[in-house]
Amino acid sequence: MRKKRQKVRRTSSPVALQDFCPELLKQYVKNPHQDILRQLWDNWDMVCPQEIIDLVKPYSYKGKVLYLGADNPLDLQETRMYYAELLERMNVFLEAYGLANYFERLEFSLIRGKKSLLEYKGIPKHLKNVFPPRPKRYGEKIDFHGMKSIERCYEAFCNRLDYEEKLKNTDN
Repeated sequence: MRKKRQKVRRTSSPVALQDFCPELLKQYVKNPHQDILRQLWDNWDMVCPQEIIDLVKPYSYKGKVLYLGADNPLDLQETRMYYAELLERMNVFLEAYGLANYFERLEFSLIRGKKSLLEYKGIPKHLKNVFPPRPKRYGEKIDFHGMKSIERCYEAFCNRLDYEEKLKNTDN
């Protein structure tokens, strides 16, 4: 008879990338409206109905769906009763910034220790185009022992660093 494998549970919680390097995340973010959505999170107490402001928190969004969470099932059920009002309030708030009907639906779930969007800090405006440091041996001729794929990767890497160097010089 085979023994069942028990699932190994993670003891530490995941850490958001935004906590480590927000300026790098800003470069590669796919949502162009992130600054406007930041306004929504900063004004959550104004947008959310007073009856449920302590019960529900936004913790994620993807496309036109906003994910809201509560700490326990009773709070979650109560916030579901405010679905239409909450969706309307958020869309009216975002319409003032030019985003009409940005969210099409809300999804509710238990937070279970996830970090709320209200807890993330905004990325400072003065940080932009932050580049990694150049390697010490950058530009030297390196023997890749005839491996053409590695040579192409290194060449692309060098071209990328040259491009970032040009961007850095034009910003100053």
